Amino acid sequence: MTASTPTPMADWLPANRAFFHDFRDWLREGGYGDSALKLYAIAARLALGLLDKPYREIDAEDMERVWKHVTWTTASEGTRSTYRKGLAKLAEYLHHSRGELIPRRPINWDHYVGSLPGWLADDVQTYIAHRRRTWLPERRHRAAIETLSHFTKSLRWMARATTLDGIQDLTPDLWFDYLDE
Repeated sequence: MTASTPTPMADWLPANRAFFHDFRDWLREGGYGDSALKLYAIAARLALGLLDKPYREIDAEDMERVWKHVTWTTASEGTRSTYRKGLAKLAEYLHHSRGELIPRRPINWDHYVGSLPGWLADDVQTYIAHRRRTWLPERRHRAAIETLSHFTKSLRWMARATTLDGIQDLTPDLWFDYLDE
């Protein structure tokens, strides 16, 4: 980082100002509401102002330095969480603007289906593969994680609570036991 306090937007390179406005437009086109736009824009302004270098030269190490700055200077966990999301979106847009594929962490299948019996784990993976066809390409990874998280939470509990030898073992009584837990 070249600065400990952000450079004011008025002093940015014209290309960085245009990039910032394009970032906001990209978020808006992606369906983000006014609140997210404002909060993510604050994180982007902080990053661009602190780094004070052409946006095309910003790399992962730069983004990590901005994140460290946020953790050192921001007391509120909620604010840090919002900045983390905004910086992640900015990094995604940096990749997008360069025509690069956005690096994704692989899905940790073992976490979601590792404790399930094989027949059920296979069914869950088949279901996710089927659903992926309807998700927009840019949403597939996030949608898979969200669906797996929601869908397998109860199944993982059930697999710990009893032996699941087949679909017949997934009973309403077991569901109600999960809800009671």
